[in-house]
Amino acid sequence: MERVVVEEGIQGLGIMLAELIKANLVAEPERERLLDGDPGGVNLIVPDAEVEVGLIFNGRGLEITEKLAHADLSITTDSDTLMELTNVPLRFGMPDTLTAQGRAIAGKLMRGDINVEGLPKHLKLMIRLQRLFTVA
Repeated sequence: MERVVVEEGIQGLGIMLAELIKANLVAEPERERLLDGDPGGVNLIVPDAEVEVGLIFNGRGLEITEKLAHADLSITTDSDTLMELTNVPLRFGMPDTLTAQGRAIAGKLMRGDINVEGLPKHLKLMIRLQRLFTVA
């Protein structure tokens, strides 16, 4: 069974995220456990690229689809920052503020350059997502 599935018709960012996550799962198979557990939905909105995708954790895997009508988390940021999020070192599943990259991401959160709706209620879901798509 395929654990990371891209809905038919999804292009660009959705495919790129799926490939990134699949590569991370091959590199670190223990990350597979992040696909299990509580269901949840995340919207990634990247206005400068005019892209919106939905990610559905269904308890058995991850589906990448069109933007969800009702998401637990909604993350809005620019494409450069989204790429930074895939390379930031993590501590406890969140950007490590002891590193320059982590402090830069924290600064962007504080300034509103990254807008995350649904925190802190869905912090565990955010940590799962961050751990899945971070290469560092």
